[in-house]
Amino acid sequence: MNISQIFIKIIFYLRFFDDQQWLQIDLLNVMHITGVITQGRPDHPAWVKSYIVQTSIDGVNFNPYSDKGNLSPTILHGNTDSNTKVKQTFDHRVPARYVRIYPVTYQGQIAMRFELLGCFLHAQVHMDNIMSLFFSEGICNTSMGVENYRIVTESQLTASSNKNIYYLPSSALNNPGIVGDYTGVWIAKKNDVGQWIEVKFDVPHVITDIRTAGRHGFDQWVKSYKVQYSTDGIKYKYYEEVSGTVKIFSGNYDSETPVTNIFQTPIRTRYLRILPQTWYNKIALRMEIHGCYQSYSSKFHFIIGMYCSCMSSCYLFAFIYKYLRQHSS
Repeated sequence: MNISQIFIKIIFYLRFFDDQQWLQIDLLNVMHITGVITQGRPDHPAWVKSYIVQTSIDGVNFNPYSDKGNLSPTILHGNTDSNTKVKQTFDHRVPARYVRIYPVTYQGQIAMRFELLGCFLHAQVHMDNIMSLFFSEGICNTSMGVENYRIVTESQLTASSNKNIYYLPSSALNNPGIVGDYTGVWIAKKNDVGQWIEVKFDVPHVITDIRTAGRHGFDQWVKSYKVQYSTDGIKYKYYEEVSGTVKIFSGNYDSETPVTNIFQTPIRTRYLRILPQTWYNKIALRMEIHGCYQSYSSKFHFIIGMYCSCMSSCYLFAFIYKYLRQHSS
């Protein structure tokens, strides 16, 4: 699975054909809009030849985009065929939360595929932040039960080794439990890159993030780790960057502060394995895993936004909740 499988381009075909037709997009936040890329209908000779863009901060008062020095709305050139991408770059950034596209002229019927270009107002935003926005909506950030055994039982937590009976993998609870001088934490018997801790789910789940912490009250924690996953517990894959290289996740920098790593591409798996790569003093880990363990409504819902900076193209995306429903059942 790659990122393109959970992104879509916006495409629309209109039933009515007049100059009052438009499509509006709510970006959820005010952003800088810097341009539009358009295409026509891929399966039919239909495309928008020209159009006007209107923007709004509040969704009530809209202003047409105009080039600097132009008092009239700028009519942007669209497409001349169905599939060639045509990019129109604004000569200044336009702050907007709501964007409307008004087709002016068209071939065959009003049909358009498009992407918005732009960026967040105040900072460069990476994919992790976008995923954070998505999962903060409550769609796929349910605790998988590692910290409280709500789903995962002791027999479902295994490890390559453990220091002694007080530091079993089943002790890797993100909420520290204190028994005398012992705390709820998994500690490996050896400090080397061959160590791992694994969670086995009863059925495959969609996993969206991992939260880790070090050993409560001691200067021991995992500084970085890799992730492996498997559907059968035999053949494992490494979690990879979009580029195809094995992802090394940044872990903890102290023993108490939880650090969450959000997966840029959620994974569907039954076995999830964490492999420490670097550590401070000892391989000591508490953890929790979040994702989806039940089906969602079949109705389509969209969260729309953009990522990257205004130094380069930033693409409109829409997450489809139904994607998670189809991959979590």
